[in-house]
Amino acid sequence: MGPQHGKLACPGSRARRHSGLSVGLCLTLLVTTSVALISAAPPPATVSAAVAHSLPAAHARSAPSTPHPILGDVRAPGGRAVYPAASFTLGESAETPSAVALNWTQPATIGFGSYTVLVSANGSAGSFATVAVLSGNAAATTYVATALTPGGTYYWMVNVSAFVGSGSSNVIQVVQPALAYLTFWAPTATSAQLNWSDSASYGSPISFSSFTVFEGVNGATPVAVTNINDQATRSFTITGLSPGSSYIAYLNTTDCLSGCGSAVPNRTTTESNIVTFGTPLPLSVSVVATRTLVDTGQSDLFLCTPSGGVSPFTFAWNFGNGSFSPGGSSLAHAFASSGIQNITCRVTDSTSAKSTAATSVFVNPSPTLQLSVNRSAVDIGQNISFICAASGGTAPVVVAWTLGDGGTLPVGNGTHAFAASGHYSPECTAKDATSTSVGGSVAVAVSPTLVLHASASALAAAPGTLLNFHVSASNGSGGYYGYRWTFGDLAASYPGANVTHSYATTANFTVVAHAKDSNGAIAADTIVVDISAIQILAQSGPASVRAGGTVSFSGSAIGGGGAPYNFTWRFGDGSEGFGAAVSHPYDAKGSYAAVLVVTDALGANSSTTLGPIAVTVAPGPTPWLTSTTIALLVILGLVLVAIGVYVWRRHTARLAFNKMQGRVPPAGTDDVAKGAKVCSNCGVSNLPIRQTCTNCGRPLRRAPFG
Repeated sequence: MGPQHGKLACPGSRARRHSGLSVGLCLTLLVTTSVALISAAPPPATVSAAVAHSLPAAHARSAPSTPHPILGDVRAPGGRAVYPAASFTLGESAETPSAVALNWTQPATIGFGSYTVLVSANGSAGSFATVAVLSGNAAATTYVATALTPGGTYYWMVNVSAFVGSGSSNVIQVVQPALAYLTFWAPTATSAQLNWSDSASYGSPISFSSFTVFEGVNGATPVAVTNINDQATRSFTITGLSPGSSYIAYLNTTDCLSGCGSAVPNRTTTESNIVTFGTPLPLSVSVVATRTLVDTGQSDLFLCTPSGGVSPFTFAWNFGNGSFSPGGSSLAHAFASSGIQNITCRVTDSTSAKSTAATSVFVNPSPTLQLSVNRSAVDIGQNISFICAASGGTAPVVVAWTLGDGGTLPVGNGTHAFAASGHYSPECTAKDATSTSVGGSVAVAVSPTLVLHASASALAAAPGTLLNFHVSASNGSGGYYGYRWTFGDLAASYPGANVTHSYATTANFTVVAHAKDSNGAIAADTIVVDISAIQILAQSGPASVRAGGTVSFSGSAIGGGGAPYNFTWRFGDGSEGFGAAVSHPYDAKGSYAAVLVVTDALGANSSTTLGPIAVTVAPGPTPWLTSTTIALLVILGLVLVAIGVYVWRRHTARLAFNKMQGRVPPAGTDDVAKGAKVCSNCGVSNLPIRQTCTNCGRPLRRAPFG
């Protein structure tokens, strides 16, 4: 019996009854098997001789290649086992940016050996490295790992080895907290407030010790200015600063790994980011315009920048109207009149100190556009004339069109045809020497190309057949009109969408339909009509018969309006028949000329006359001995001969079979005693293969022909 999940079992009671094993013998086998399994199983991990207290910079040892349970997930969809179930539970009780406290439940083992603490930085199924080997005490189920990367992600697990069996914990993912993040707020000429974050979570055996604030001025080495023992404190105000000086500050966080007594040196310290700030100088202001040359109505952006003073700052603006209005440090403004315009910014800091600054811009009259098109609705391929003229602005003014379909006109006036249907907004833009741009657009609707669909009631007909012609229009701009037909036979053109026409001669005629849409686009469609006469091919036979005899007629036709053709036969004796192939009996002596009349699918007809058929006197009686009767008699004779041959062959085969049998015990069908064959000499039962009677010794007779 093989191991399952690290367990061994003795055979059941039924097995013990058959094998005769006692309970003592079962236990002996259990211990022996366990030792063999332990010696044969791969080691849980490569371990070091001493207990490790920090994660090495480079992991030279790796975990065994056997799969580990991944975050407690032991089964895949469908119930198939993927990883062995964890033997005991691993968790964590505390985290600092560079340390984590692991704890686990004590597994049930026989002959505890050691715990192996393993870590992976490549995912829960990645390569695990040995961090520490803890031996000698199965109840020592905690471990603190240090020297970890703040903000890093680690995957931890613990293996246990014992005299009987081994096991693994679940894998847990631990994301190390980030370092404390330091910021400053509202520095004054003599003080600044520092604020920080602390994302560590404390619990036995990791506890908080202190925050230490360091300060450096004008590039000097930073020194500690305060030590804070309250872990809930998140801010500190530095005082005694010098105005107009540059400072740096950072925060150190000290944590205790196994208690914070003075005799315990096991502590870790992490350093926050460094912040730089300065104490303010006297308040001053500068103001600039993004552009110093603009047009009327064109927005310009103004930036007001304070230096010195104490934030926060408030801003007010004067755009030449004699009063200040609140605003931000940047403000957009468009001037309604041309000429030189003055702009003033006033800044007030948190101490109510004020400072002002001014600048000016030159404002030109803004350019304007006059744009138009000769038509706003066209079909694909029809030209549009574009006109765009600019006035005002600062010369030179560049005018150009962007047409919306990828096409352009580099000047104000030009023509363009669109290649695809849709609604377009061609735009004209003008840009003057001050880079002031103005633009305008027009709306153009482009309809798909006008398409005509011409049809006829038939494309093949006989001369004189009246045909119906129809044309329909699609696409384009609608409002179809101007329908006109030409038929290719020099007849005058016909107006209208539905017309009729017939042809007097045979030929292939090209029929053309024309129409327009509301945009004036013209389209045409062409069809070809084949005008041909009905051609008849007819034949009959025989050319002469006796009175009462039957004559066969067949005919075919091509041309005209085409199939289906209607065939009418006039047999010359006052009767008619219908169909492409018919037969007709002639009862009276005489000469008859049959006529075939063919009508095509459109109702046009044509006829042809066949050669005369001669009908002679009535026929005599029909003889009984015909070729058919003779053939039937011959076949009957052959069948009778075949039956006789078959009977004779069966009889001959039976006689030959009896001759080959040799000697046989019975003399006849009556030599039977109690259902068995008996000897003909003595009447005693014998085997059929004997040559003499067993009981009387007389020889058996030969079979017939023997």
